[in-house]
Amino acid sequence: MAAEASDILCTAARALPGEPALQGPSPLLLLVRTPRLWYLALDVTVSRQRSEAEEAWRLRPYSFCSATDLRLARLAVSLAAAHRAAGDNGALLDPCCGSGGILFAARLAGLRAVGLDRNPTAVEGATANMAAVDALLDGSNGSGGGGGGCGGGGSGGGGGMR
Repeated sequence: MAAEASDILCTAARALPGEPALQGPSPLLLLVRTPRLWYLALDVTVSRQRSEAEEAWRLRPYSFCSATDLRLARLAVSLAAAHRAAGDNGALLDPCCGSGGILFAARLAGLRAVGLDRNPTAVEGATANMAAVDALLDGSNGSGGGGGGCGGGGSGGGGGMR
C-alpha cells in the first residue's frame, strides 16, 4: 500500500528534534517523489513573498508549454542551496534556462544564477521575464535578491543578459 504524502510528512516531522516553530511566516515543505527517492525540502521564500512571487511569475511576458513549474523550480533551488558548501558564493547554473523558472526561483532565494539556452527565443524570453518580474517585485516591496540572467550558448545561441 502506497504511503500518502501527508503520512510521509508526519513521519518526517516526528523524527525532527525540537519543538515546532509556529510563530512568524509558515514555511512551505515541498515533497517530490522520483522513481527511487522522496525529496523533502524547505521553500526558502516567506509566505507573503511567495504569493507575490507567484503572481509576478504568472504575469511574465514569455512562457511555453514545457516551462518548469515554479514550485518544482523552487524545490530544485532549495536542494541546490542545501548542498552548497558554507560560504560558497558561486552562482547556480541553469544550462537550459528556457523561460527562466530556475533563475527566478534562485532570485527568490537570494542566490546568484546564470542561465544558458541554445534557443535564442528562449534567451530573449527569459531575459524579458526576469526584467518584468524584477520590476513587479521591486516595485511592490523594494526587495533585492540574487541576480539572474540568461545568455546564449552552443551553436546558434542568442545573446542576452548574463
